[in-house]
Amino acid sequence: MSNIVGTIITAQNFLSQKEVTLTVNPNSPNERKIVLAENRKYIIPSYQREIRWNSGNVNVLLADLASGPKFLGNIILSLKSNDECEIIDGQQRTTILQMIIACIREKYGDEIELFEMSEIDNKSFSGLSDLLKYGFNESKIDSCTLEKIKKSDDYSQYGRFFELWDILYKSKIICDRYQASMLVSNIKASEVNIIASQAESDDVSIRYFLDVNLKGVRLDNEDIFKGYLFGQDSREETKELWQENKKLNIELNEMKGGKDDKRYPLMKVYEHFFYCDLFLPKENGQDFSGVCFGEDFRLSQATIIQTKNFYEGTHLIEVIQNSRYLQVSLTRIKNALKIMNDVVGSDGPSDFFKDLFRVNNPCGIDSIDIINIHCILKKIILDKEIIPKVLALKYIITFFDGTQHSKVDYKSAYTIFAAATVFTVFANKKESGTFYSFVKDENWVGSINKWLSGYVRSHELTRGKVLAAYTFSNGSDDSKGEQVRSKSLAAVFNYIQIRQVGDEHQLTVRNCKEFSEFLYDKTKYSIEHFIIGESGSLKIQTSKFNFSYQYPSNIKRYKNSLFNYIFIPEDINNDLGNELIFEKAHVLQGKAGEFTCNYSKKYIDLIASCNYFPEYPTNNIIDGFDTEKDVRDYLDKYFSNSFPTELLTFASALTKSLDF
Repeated sequence: MSNIVGTIITAQNFLSQKEVTLTVNPNSPNERKIVLAENRKYIIPSYQREIRWNSGNVNVLLADLASGPKFLGNIILSLKSNDECEIIDGQQRTTILQMIIACIREKYGDEIELFEMSEIDNKSFSGLSDLLKYGFNESKIDSCTLEKIKKSDDYSQYGRFFELWDILYKSKIICDRYQASMLVSNIKASEVNIIASQAESDDVSIRYFLDVNLKGVRLDNEDIFKGYLFGQDSREETKELWQENKKLNIELNEMKGGKDDKRYPLMKVYEHFFYCDLFLPKENGQDFSGVCFGEDFRLSQATIIQTKNFYEGTHLIEVIQNSRYLQVSLTRIKNALKIMNDVVGSDGPSDFFKDLFRVNNPCGIDSIDIINIHCILKKIILDKEIIPKVLALKYIITFFDGTQHSKVDYKSAYTIFAAATVFTVFANKKESGTFYSFVKDENWVGSINKWLSGYVRSHELTRGKVLAAYTFSNGSDDSKGEQVRSKSLAAVFNYIQIRQVGDEHQLTVRNCKEFSEFLYDKTKYSIEHFIIGESGSLKIQTSKFNFSYQYPSNIKRYKNSLFNYIFIPEDINNDLGNELIFEKAHVLQGKAGEFTCNYSKKYIDLIASCNYFPEYPTNNIIDGFDTEKDVRDYLDKYFSNSFPTELLTFASALTKSLDF
């Protein structure tokens, strides 16, 4: 701690362009000085988190400052040069204070006495300084400059900053000239505690930053991980890699209609990477097999690494203690994110994607397999289920590493497709540890094949599993997602086969071309909402009645159920109406020779057997009623009371009939 010094100054002195010399421990042999140079620039490093403040934070700060000068907390700086001060902690407060002053200047000009502020250089959004200069007034900015500002926004902060500016600009405090003037006076007189490191590296400052913030529990997993990482390795290359990964991850999560970081959060990518790689044998002989860590990257139990004790709660970065390995890991994660972005952003394999396959065989890999592998990875990445993504990441970092692999290695994508599908449909989050244990294993593909075989063929696929899948699907409004899962499930049982050869479980695809057609050809394999029609209505057409019945609202949701879809040729599908399911099943059984989807055939045969929908209405039952009202009352009663249970029974029977 010998390189860290600190003292209290006014916010005006901190924010202004004037030189400030701060004396620490005056009249003492240990007297130290902090010099904030004239015309200094405050640097917000690219590894800092993006702006997190919201309307509540801003309004609370304005109200506090309007009531009088305040102590605004610690500002931790790393003094890099004569005129550059890197903000280690306090960048959000510094930015908001500058925005308040800039907003008042934009609103009142020279009517309120202000001061010239130091420049702020946000490395992940360099255009922010221009927005402050122009008072966030886009009409004052020429189109070329505005485009440059937007392109400088690495972390998609542009919209958030404008939201905060709008809150400030419309604030009752700032809109009142007198209150705005008092606000400025109170800001000038408010105080901050400047803590500065004059060390050559960031290590000490970042360590202090962690100590201060952890006590307040204000940092999230990303902030803490980043702090430990740069506390151990503050090289510019490492910081740049972090920034690149952050930017690539944002692009991945925003692509194809994604929202925020829900598709594959950055810290999940890092967590998954360490599960995939950390436990494999290392060049330096380090053995991490006894390490157990959670989502917060802290050890869940004490362990010993090379005779050194690490206690429960120790951060994983401190356990690894290998800057070279961490930098290599960041590079590999960057490459993986680039591949995932390419997969999600393209409708089919790009030239970049095709070049990833380095086969140690003169014949190379079949183009149809490349198409299927692209589709498989895309489905897993785009699915809202996070856990199976660890398999996609394992595949990418293992086989797209620039070295040669066998065709069998690359075709293991079919294994991760089957595992991801079965997990997404039937497993629960408590079983996530199973997937993490797979990717820690050197023979991870074989382990997954063995699990798949046992899971589907044994007691693992119980009624409880089916009930979980049934409950998961019937309450969902995500029609597209459920269709994809249903088609994936059908693809697994149509085309994938697992057989045991000695102690090994091997997975093969019955027909790769048909597998591809099934996934891509919407004419040959169009989607039919079979039990509950997509329109939400049922056509009653008997010898006695002819009318349209609307399903009860709580039953209409079953049209997006995982177990409501079959896949049949489009021309046959177009001829089907919204008739009773037994009538439709009879029609399709007569045309079974015209389509090849075994899943759909089994589905239809089970429906036609009448064993699983014993109370479902038939034409004969309906014709037994006297009036249309009587029929509607009967249908209402059936769908409200008996139908959900019968559908579950059918789903269980369908699942039991499927096999690899």
